[in-house]
Amino acid sequence: MSTNKRIVWWTPATWLVMACLSQGAGAQGGDPEQIGKATVVATTNRFHFRSDFRMNLHDHLYFVARRDTSRGVSTLERCSGTVPAVARERWLRSVDVYVDSLAQLGAFDRPMIDIRFVLSGLPGHGMTMPDWADRAMQDAEQVYRTCVWDAQDERNRVWATSTAELVKRFEARIASRLEELYRVDWEETPIRVDLVSYVSRQGANTVTNPDHILVSTFDEDYKAHGGLEMVFHEASHTLIGPRRGPISEALVAAAAELGTTPHRDLWHVVLFYTTGMTVRNILKEELGVDYEPYIYSTGLFDRAWPELRDAVERYWTPYVEGQQGYEEAAGALLRALTRE
Repeated sequence: MSTNKRIVWWTPATWLVMACLSQGAGAQGGDPEQIGKATVVATTNRFHFRSDFRMNLHDHLYFVARRDTSRGVSTLERCSGTVPAVARERWLRSVDVYVDSLAQLGAFDRPMIDIRFVLSGLPGHGMTMPDWADRAMQDAEQVYRTCVWDAQDERNRVWATSTAELVKRFEARIASRLEELYRVDWEETPIRVDLVSYVSRQGANTVTNPDHILVSTFDEDYKAHGGLEMVFHEASHTLIGPRRGPISEALVAAAAELGTTPHRDLWHVVLFYTTGMTVRNILKEELGVDYEPYIYSTGLFDRAWPELRDAVERYWTPYVEGQQGYEEAAGALLRALTRE
């Protein structure tokens, strides 16, 4: 099955309900849709935010495997003396499994994508949980629950509550405008958003078919209005891809007319700019605040795509502001980039 993966280039995260599922549950047993709903902590018309024990456990193990030079000892030090020796041994064994099996893999590599879809509780993805991963998580549960989970769950819930309030207030206008700009209808089913500590170096990403978003609740850039933009940035990945959707198709077609191909990240820069400026404009109209979109506030434009900034600002802005059609804007943008 194709997952139509879409990665999002966010800054590195600053490392991260209800009663969680009982130990060993969630990966293999029970109805996936009910499992997915069990840990929803905030909802809006278009998003369901979750703080799920097993998803967070997997995320923490992945972080430890990739970034913790102590190979899990630092987690044990959070609750020294409160965990039985056998649980400590199982925890360290689980970390070793993740180091050996997943540490070198990206968020969209298999079996990472398989584990993600199973833990998401979404139906219809066709993925299965690797037995070794399920065993590793079961062995790690006691230490994670004792040393990490309560604080992480609380952080997730606080983030979900504050962000959901903003989303509820502005989602109708933002979603409607994004539908117009990307020229794609928003799916009626709310998008499931899992809140965790790490995600990956970028701190947030999205997969589609079925749609699922992961967000780090540790990243300071995802707070307040930044969190509002981030949610809609990630959701925009369900509307546009590298060669999927009218906007990307127009960019490719405009480049073809010039005998070239678009910059490989142009579609993503257009997404960052389009969604970020949409959120900025609506916040200005509704609240009178001067919000600075993520691509500017973090220096991402100048750091990652300085060669695209001037052309995007000059030739894509008229479309975002409703002064020009998308095909005309795409043509002008590609001609400018080709001249450069």
